[in-house]
Amino acid sequence: MLTIIETQVIKIPVGQINMADRPYRIRAIQADKDDTLRSQLALLGQLHPVTLEETAPGQFMILDGHRRLEAVMALRAKEGGWEEVMAHVYTAGQLSLQDRFKLLREKNMFGENPLGLHERAVFFKLFSDRGMTLDEIAEICSIPIYDLNNHLKLVDVGPGFASQLNQTNISAFFAAILARRYQKWAQTPYAEHADAIAKGILEHTRSETLNLKSLNFYLNFYWGSERPFMAPQKSSP
Repeated sequence: MLTIIETQVIKIPVGQINMADRPYRIRAIQADKDDTLRSQLALLGQLHPVTLEETAPGQFMILDGHRRLEAVMALRAKEGGWEEVMAHVYTAGQLSLQDRFKLLREKNMFGENPLGLHERAVFFKLFSDRGMTLDEIAEICSIPIYDLNNHLKLVDVGPGFASQLNQTNISAFFAAILARRYQKWAQTPYAEHADAIAKGILEHTRSETLNLKSLNFYLNFYWGSERPFMAPQKSSP
């Protein structure tokens, strides 16, 4: 659990928030949810504060609530107003790297809208690149190192496949196997079919629990004989 002194909610002028440099933006863009959020803010106002960290006197970096702040900025540009936002503010130097990790984990791993699989992979990679060891991340999250490593194998998949991973409950282990095969498909003359085939395989996770045997069956069924299921033979480029 996070053991940091709670902050008070205060109002911060939006002009003091750095929107150009947002290293802790983790979530994938979802246009439909962003539209809904803007509508809710326009109707009800800001009900939930964003989380900011002071970087210099009167200057702030956003840690959490990126979509809310983006929605506020869009409404501000379109309709005016919205000169201030409600925020929990941490002072400069109050948070260690590990504190930021715990804070963002608590705010994004649980609740009604937890991070999807690819988003979790991006989250882990972000803090690993900033200096946290894999052992630290694994201990805080109570996950085995091998599971963390499987997450990290998913960071660089294409945006289409990443979006599909965020919408399913496949394990990181099976997702890493699928990702390796997906990357091979992307190097073939049938690369344009790779997203659709991956989506078809991931659809099975909605109605059944995959095991290694069933996953291998689907991989070979949907993309057997060096080409996608039912696709006509192509010559190599």
